[in-house]
Amino acid sequence: MKENRRRSKRNPWLKPNTNENRATSFSNDPQNHLTPLVGLVAETTTALKPTGEIEVDDQPYNAVALGTYIGPLEKVRITGTRDFRLTVERLPPSGED
Repeated sequence: MKENRRRSKRNPWLKPNTNENRATSFSNDPQNHLTPLVGLVAETTTALKPTGEIEVDDQPYNAVALGTYIGPLEKVRITGTRDFRLTVERLPPSGED
């Protein structure tokens, strides 16, 4: 008689979560490509109310404003990442540092 064995429905393409894979799991993070942008200054291409678009080195990115409305063509600092978007805050006008 054949035994009814429960077959694993594990995806063969995924690695098991072991200690060896924990160091590499960060590199598989989809937001990892956004991390180097944190701290840079960018310019808004659309209004951020609270979400919109910014441009860094002629590349568009989705962004979320922290706090208040930010209009188009304003300078912002990238403060982090959240939900596949960059989080930004408005920079003070030049001369008001």
